[in-house]
Amino acid sequence: MFNRFSFFFRLTTLRNPTNSRSKSEWWRALQGGIRGRIAPLTNAAADRLVLSCGGKAASTPPAKGPPKIWSNFRNPQESRHDSLLVVTQMAMYLFLFLACLALYVHGDVPVAKFPLQVSCTITITAHLIDEDSTYPPRQRSMRIYYDYTNKRARADIEAGYEAAKVYVRRYDEDNEYMVRLPPLDDCKRSYLGEIMPYPDIGDSNYANVEVINGIQCHHFIYEAFDTRVHMYLSTVDGAPVKVIQEEIQDQVSVPLLTYDYSDVTLGPPDMSFFELPNGYTHDKCDRHIAGFPYLHVFHHFVKF
Repeated sequence: MFNRFSFFFRLTTLRNPTNSRSKSEWWRALQGGIRGRIAPLTNAAADRLVLSCGGKAASTPPAKGPPKIWSNFRNPQESRHDSLLVVTQMAMYLFLFLACLALYVHGDVPVAKFPLQVSCTITITAHLIDEDSTYPPRQRSMRIYYDYTNKRARADIEAGYEAAKVYVRRYDEDNEYMVRLPPLDDCKRSYLGEIMPYPDIGDSNYANVEVINGIQCHHFIYEAFDTRVHMYLSTVDGAPVKVIQEEIQDQVSVPLLTYDYSDVTLGPPDMSFFELPNGYTHDKCDRHIAGFPYLHVFHHFVKF
C-alpha cells in the first residue's frame, strides 16, 4: 500500500530549507519515499523517477544490453549529451540506409524528361471529334522550334486550328508575336513579362520498353484522378515519340488526345527561326494588349 503520509513527509523535509537534515539525507528520504512506498513501480521505473529529481539509481543494470546507454541512466549529468549523440548517430545511419535503398531501387530506372532544345513536327489528334468534321478540325499540325536553355520558342501551325499562323515567343526579350501569313498577312506583338515555363513532366511512373512507330521507347505513365497519360520517349536519345491522353470511365480507357512527333532534331535551333517572317519587324507589328494563349506541345507538361 502507498503510505501517503510517509512519502509526503519525506518530500516535505526535502523542500523545507529550515530542516536540519543534510542534503544527502534529503535525497535518501525522497528515494525512500519513492522506492519503499510506491509498490506498483519496478526498480527501473523508480530509478528513472528518482533520476528526474536529481538522485542516483540503485537498481542493478541488466546483464545484457549496451552498457553505454545504461550508463546514461546512472550518470544523469552526462545522459543528455550522450543521448543526443546516440540519436544523432542513429539518424545518420538511417539516412545512409534510405539513400542506399533509393539508389538500389531507382538507380537504373529511367526518368521522363522532355529535351530542353528540340525541333520537331507535332500532329495532335482529338479523338472525340468526328473524322469528317470540318470545324472544329480533328487534327492539328505544327512545326515547333523549342529552346528552353536560351528562353525562346516558335510554332508554325501548318494545318488544323489556327492554320497559317506563326507564334514567336521571345522570353529572353520580353516580347511575343503572332503573324498571320498571306492572304491575311498581318502581325501583332505583346509584352511577355513572365518566366518561360520549365518542361516539368511531374510524378510519372516507368512502365516498360515498347516499340512505337518503329522506335524503341521508354514508356512512362502519369495518372491524376480519372486521367491517364502515356508518354513514349526514345531509349537512344530521349526524343519524344508519342503521347496519349485517356480518360478512365468505369475502368474502361477512352482515348482523348494523341500527340505524334516526327522529323525530330535534338539540339539548339538556329537563331534565324526566332526572327519574324515575311520581313516584319517589331515596330511594324501592331500592339496587342491581351497577349496570346499558351501552346501545349507535350500535353500540359510542356508549354510556351
